Amino acid sequence: MTLKRHVVVVAGLLGLWSFQHADYADQPWWRVMADYDAARAIRAWAGAALALFAFGLWRLLASAATPPVVGEADPKFARVRAILAKAEVAEPGSNLALLGDKRFLFSASGDSFLMFGVRGRSWIAVGAPVGRRDERLELLWRFRELADAHAARPGLYALDADDLPDVVELGFSIQKIGEAAVVPLDAFQLEGRRHGNLRRAWRKAGEEGASFEVLSPDAVAPLIPKLARVSDAWLARQSGGEKGFSLGGFVPRYVC
Repeated sequence: MTLKRHVVVVAGLLGLWSFQHADYADQPWWRVMADYDAARAIRAWAGAALALFAFGLWRLLASAATPPVVGEADPKFARVRAILAKAEVAEPGSNLALLGDKRFLFSASGDSFLMFGVRGRSWIAVGAPVGRRDERLELLWRFRELADAHAARPGLYALDADDLPDVVELGFSIQKIGEAAVVPLDAFQLEGRRHGNLRRAWRKAGEEGASFEVLSPDAVAPLIPKLARVSDAWLARQSGGEKGFSLGGFVPRYVC
């Protein structure tokens, strides 16, 4: 494809060079197009330019607009919250939708969404669609088609094994770049030889005054200043800052 483009460009440049030395060099392009005595290369080049202009105009008018970033002030933010609250299919990472830095595709029923970000020509969806299980494939296809309409490169990040058959059906290639550990808490215990290091770490933390508590959302706000100090101390030892888009970040509203 690249070689063909180069051939067309070179042929066009040669045609333009010859056009500069022709008797009709000072004529407007529409007269050259109608003049059968003019060189075919000139007429072809002018026709190609007109066709490309028409194609670009069609793409501009026919392509759907890129969904905007949905922040807390956007009415769609409440819609995202409502879907998360009653989602049939969701993961803990689905709450990244509440960071305020994502774009969304909603299903026709309004019961599901797919969140993604745009960087240059890359459109990256975070996780699988959230909401109704029977609408997952519909949203994946719409995401692929919308990205294609904008000449963008679509990608899907942080998927589960159950999502891979649908991804393959859409024509995506699969690459493993990491893993997420899932611990079944109802069966987890510290006893046993394998958990010796965990027991020692747990005992040492308790001896140094550490405690563990699960807080309700309304109890978090008063602790934000303390949590901010912990976050700042941790970030000072990290390179590259927070990975907010795909892992979350210390945004007080989001933390609460």
